[in-house]
Amino acid sequence: MSHAVPHLSSSAAPSAAERVLTLVDLGGEVLRINPAQALDMATQAEQLCQEHGLARLRLPVLSLLAESQYRLGHYLEARANLNTLLSLGPDQPLAVKSLNLLGHVQRRLGEHRSAIQHYNQALELAHRLDDKNQEFTALNGLAGTYFSLFDYQGAAELYLHCLGLAQGQGNADAEGTALGNLGAVYLEQGDLTRALELFQKGLEISVRLGNQQREAVLRNNLGFTHYRLDAHQSSLEYSQQALELAQKLRDRRTEASALGNLALTYFALGQYDTALELNKRALEIERELHNRHTEADLLVQIGRIWLEKRSYEMAQSTLEEALQVAQSGGNRKAHTEVHLYLSEVWQHKGQFALALQQHRLYHELTVATLREQIERKTLALLIRFQAEQALQQAEIVRLRNVELVAANEALEQLNREKSQLLARLEELVRTDPLTQLYNRGYLEEQLERLFQQSRQEQWPLSVALIDLDHFKGTNDTYSHQAGDLVLKTTATLFRETLPEAEIIARYGGEEFAIVFPQTAAAEAAAACERLRQRIEAHDWSFIHPDLVVTVSIGVSDAPAAPNHEKLLMAADQYLYDAKRRRRNQVCFGS
Repeated sequence: MSHAVPHLSSSAAPSAAERVLTLVDLGGEVLRINPAQALDMATQAEQLCQEHGLARLRLPVLSLLAESQYRLGHYLEARANLNTLLSLGPDQPLAVKSLNLLGHVQRRLGEHRSAIQHYNQALELAHRLDDKNQEFTALNGLAGTYFSLFDYQGAAELYLHCLGLAQGQGNADAEGTALGNLGAVYLEQGDLTRALELFQKGLEISVRLGNQQREAVLRNNLGFTHYRLDAHQSSLEYSQQALELAQKLRDRRTEASALGNLALTYFALGQYDTALELNKRALEIERELHNRHTEADLLVQIGRIWLEKRSYEMAQSTLEEALQVAQSGGNRKAHTEVHLYLSEVWQHKGQFALALQQHRLYHELTVATLREQIERKTLALLIRFQAEQALQQAEIVRLRNVELVAANEALEQLNREKSQLLARLEELVRTDPLTQLYNRGYLEEQLERLFQQSRQEQWPLSVALIDLDHFKGTNDTYSHQAGDLVLKTTATLFRETLPEAEIIARYGGEEFAIVFPQTAAAEAAAACERLRQRIEAHDWSFIHPDLVVTVSIGVSDAPAAPNHEKLLMAADQYLYDAKRRRRNQVCFGS
């Protein structure tokens, strides 16, 4: 990066101006690999400008300040410096770059309307300047904004526009970027095969051009996509390649991301100590980079590892730290997940009331997140509609009827999508994603209702708690994937054997619950005995020839129980009796 020294008044020291420009040049060189160092240089340059009255040199200094702050996640400071820079009347090339950067900042702050406005201004100015690079950046930013608003169709259309622009200009580097971004859209939508295809094409271009920074990012994306596909060996290979390349380039962000991806894969393989060490290394880097958002994600993963290792105190303290970081860093996903895993911690500690409280918080946040997604998608559709209106202002009168029909169709489609999302939301709130049985939160709500009704109307209410015998051994011996298949098959056997059961739920881990309204304990136990025999006799060889699955079941109607929690505790006591008596049996009582 180079700058021409402007005419200086006699009171300004030339050495100060040279120092400012040197700091800006050096800051620009280290910006990608060490934004904190770039920020220090920009701050020194800003102080020199103020001390020596170098007003015109403030423009490149403010640009470096803002970009450093953006890369470090200091979005409010970056926004303030960019607004100051634009108010000082920069030349058009710096103005278009600053408008694009301001769009990036506002997208991070959730100011989507303003971000789109500034990207469009940058796009118009880039057209006038015939600056294809900044035009590409503006289109890419607009696409990223629609992506943030969950408008994946709008994002894909703009990324395809970027791809066409890059190919039309013969800009292979930009083409690689567009392919990678399109891959991210397909990855988010769950089309993993198409995402792999696009990431691979982008990688081939990056290798051919010698763009090692993008190569590292794309190898990392391929590693994560293979992890999602349960292709663990390929995931480890790509993530390790990304890690080594990022370390060579001193690209700390990609290094931390690759470490995190490796940790996810080792966690899936049950190698918890390796996953823990990798996550700790990634956490150290993200803390150096002041990236609170990713720091929260890593703390959640570390908490999960402690949970799997049955170190419940370590899991609790780590997850509570993750909660604080997630709240301060605005990481809604991590904030939500923390409550799910804290629920499991309290359950293992026998603190069922606290476990239920955390589980309810998890579901409340899940509902809030889905509602936010609906609102964001609605906003994106409205913004796109308004943008199209603005571009066609001259034809409004001629096309008024056509536009009204299109608007009505768009609103009808939006209402249909909203109804589908709300239906999906209701399903997510009450359903366990692995087994498709009801989840614990829904069970607790319905059991409380049925308990009150049974006491008012004087009919028996029985509850069965069911535990898969030696399930940890199944996971350790045959793999976690085999364990998941056992859980799903068991859920199917529950439904087939007891079609009359009103509520069958996954209670947590390998434990299930069944509610029997208007049924005494002895009758419910007889039904559970049929279920026990069905599971024991089932042919499990499709998972592994040596696999045997049995269950222990506790049943109670507890007529003297004062509330539904005590009814559950009574069933749990009979479950304990069944386990104590060498498992694979039904114990019941009142």
